[in-house]
Amino acid sequence: YKSYKSYKSYKSYKSYKSYKGDKLMNLAEHRNYKLFISGELVDLCIPDLSAIELDGWGDWFNNIDTNQNTTHGVYPNFYENQVDYLKSLHKKDKIVLLVCRKEDRVAVGVVALQDIDMNAREALWAIMIGNTEKLSLPGLAALEATAMISEHGFKELGLQRIYGGQAYPGLKGWNKLLELIGYQVDGIHRNGHNRGNKYTDSLYISCLYKDYLQIIESRKHLWPGSMEIKKLLRKQPKKSYAEKLEEITIKIKKHS
Repeated sequence: YKSYKSYKSYKSYKSYKSYKGDKLMNLAEHRNYKLFISGELVDLCIPDLSAIELDGWGDWFNNIDTNQNTTHGVYPNFYENQVDYLKSLHKKDKIVLLVCRKEDRVAVGVVALQDIDMNAREALWAIMIGNTEKLSLPGLAALEATAMISEHGFKELGLQRIYGGQAYPGLKGWNKLLELIGYQVDGIHRNGHNRGNKYTDSLYISCLYKDYLQIIESRKHLWPGSMEIKKLLRKQPKKSYAEKLEEITIKIKKHS
């Protein structure tokens, strides 16, 4: 607070204080996230200022090493940037939720449905796990968080399509995990991801409402529980959809 108060853009802080009032500012002293969706490994909670003050929400985007497969960590994310983003969440164009540990509600990441288009009935999905070291099973926790917000998008929001983009092959393992909850590869964007002067491909992925319905017919929820997910993992083919698509593309090029 003191370092921010001395910052030259104190007016932004002051306007934010008047916008939410003293009550919100006091939340930074005690972690008290409101539960939105309860899960097995993690809960999805409503963000407030304590996520920035206590759990380092804004700092997750400044870790250059862990953000190599994202667009973050290129320009610094300042405290006021995150406060302004928090203020914007009252708008109905996105749903942003904290990924919190079950045992103590410490926020370890954030998951979102963004660019919600109710005419097309679609939304862009995104996730960031900023404190993987605070989770015993970060991959499964991220998968459960994605399953929960996706199910919310289909059941409560009435979406027909949830889509996203993935660096490839940088996130090849994560992309294969997503297949377990209905996400499929729509296509490969050549040189679609760049970091500095390094270019790699990216994947277009999506889960359709009909994909969701097919899954819940057999197991009731996108997330059937960690034990069942581990069983499904063992049954997965060695090659992902993306790897198979890549092989087909290479064969077509050779014979064209």
